[in-house]
Amino acid sequence: MHIDLPKVDVALFFRRSGVFFSIEEIFGTVAEHLPESIRVKSLTAPCGGARVAALLANCTWARGNGTDVNHITGDIHYVAMALPRKRTILTIHDLRILEGPPSLKKSLLKLLWFTLPVTHCGRITVISQATKKELLRTVRVNPAKVRVIPDPLSPRFTFSLRPFNGTRPTLLQVGTTENKNILRLVQALHGIPCLLKILGKPTDEQVNCLRENGVDFEPVVGLSSEEVVALYRECDLVTFVSTCEGFGLPIIEGNAVGRAVITSNLSSMPEVAGDAALLVDPFDVSAIRSAIQAVIDNRELREALIQKGVKNVERFSARTIANRYAELYREVASGAK
Repeated sequence: MHIDLPKVDVALFFRRSGVFFSIEEIFGTVAEHLPESIRVKSLTAPCGGARVAALLANCTWARGNGTDVNHITGDIHYVAMALPRKRTILTIHDLRILEGPPSLKKSLLKLLWFTLPVTHCGRITVISQATKKELLRTVRVNPAKVRVIPDPLSPRFTFSLRPFNGTRPTLLQVGTTENKNILRLVQALHGIPCLLKILGKPTDEQVNCLRENGVDFEPVVGLSSEEVVALYRECDLVTFVSTCEGFGLPIIEGNAVGRAVITSNLSSMPEVAGDAALLVDPFDVSAIRSAIQAVIDNRELREALIQKGVKNVERFSARTIANRYAELYREVASGAK
């Protein structure tokens, strides 16, 4: 029997983006796969940065664009204070901006990006159990209003088997920020014939480390979404041994295209990978090296990881994740507590 669900209008509030578009990609995928009864409008903040004038301008903009359900997709958490509490959802991806020694700046960031916003919204979503634990450890918030909804896998990432190059494999490293742990990865690759493709611009320190360890590398920047997918398909192995991640999309992206994945045993990464990746201590160079060598040398291991990866991505399909957001939107629109 066909049931007509009530229409729900949802406003997706996006940051003023610069070079990085991960949040926009994630919620663009969600929006594309929501049922027709969920009517979405995407809104981009007029100002970037953390100047007082920018914060006030963005709050004024948010206040004038509210609807049945207001969903702050990340980064501009503070605009929650300008929106109706019961109709507002805030997505928190991670708390990395609070890392480092205490300072006045960190205290202000915590107040404006976390402490106040979590009290001014009816629901909070986080992208992993690891992020939820860190949030509850960092700010005072009712755990009952925090829901874990993982990031979705873009449908562009599809299975594409290719012969493994055991003589000189191509490794793909996504990201160059400090938490991506490139220096230890490079040290682990010393003496292993390979090509390391790096999605992102490496720092001078990382380039020096690559050269000192004799690792052939190729940085790639400014790629379209389709070119990023092609980068995964052209590699033999995905390395993602980060020290900290709110989620870790490269894990399931590597799974989806049929590549063996090596990732960290910390933070959210074991939760995302399940048994579909080799987990290593990201602070142990020898452990990283052993895992890479094992994947290169052991065909049965590679094939087992690939098959487990195909199964793992089912948990993160765009339709599955979009349906979970649709359920949340209907709850908020109906006034459910």
